Amino acid sequence: VPARLGGPATAAGDVSPSQRAELLRVLAYGNGSLAQIVQPHFVFARWLFSGRRPDSERVWAERILGGALLSNAHAERGPHVAVTLADDAKSARLDGVKYFCTGSPYADHLAVSAFHHGASDETLPDVVAFVDALAPGVRLVDEWDALGQRLTGSGRVELDAVSVGAENVFAFDIDSLPAYGAFAQLLHAAIDVGLAEAALDAGFIVNPVTDTRLRIAPALIIDDGKVAWSGPAAEADPGTMLETVLATPPMAGSQLADEVS
Repeated sequence: VPARLGGPATAAGDVSPSQRAELLRVLAYGNGSLAQIVQPHFVFARWLFSGRRPDSERVWAERILGGALLSNAHAERGPHVAVTLADDAKSARLDGVKYFCTGSPYADHLAVSAFHHGASDETLPDVVAFVDALAPGVRLVDEWDALGQRLTGSGRVELDAVSVGAENVFAFDIDSLPAYGAFAQLLHAAIDVGLAEAALDAGFIVNPVTDTRLRIAPALIIDDGKVAWSGPAAEADPGTMLETVLATPPMAGSQLADEVS
């Protein structure tokens, strides 16, 4: 929520993309699933406060500041957009299925990308509609069963004649949202960095005297009180690995997103 509508502010104004990325990095360090759940909230909230719906911005600001969580129904499992929007001057209706909808079981509202019924290009969405996650016709299927981050709730969302007000339908026009894709990827990168840092910290032992990382702990073999090493992982250079992690976005390049957003 922008500061002009009661959201958090810094000395420079609104919370910047790099600051939000840092928040997700820290959160991912502690729990990757939690960071993944809120990533769509940050991405799609920008649509609500882009200035295209000034009359509804205050309503959405109050909802979000009151604790409402946004999530997404955006990803496709094939080459075509699977959700259609049929609308008239006053209302619209959504039909179809979305997959890999991270955070959807926990959401209060869903940002659903769709294309107008009868549109010539069905490979790209042309609208984003915000709907109540408990609205009639919305079915959340928490079928996510991956090796890790099982709590992300990245299952599917089924939409059957879901009504949505015209005021909550936005054109999927990334030209009016500078760095839309870059911002989303910045947050993904921040999560990856947090996960990598946590893995490194869990995998290395720390010299209690110098407070430096020694080697990857699982490769330790204790023989007559001495530390030995085996396997390719044990031969990895901790410094090189840490440098690689810290040199990746958002640690190195997130300021660029601040400049173009």
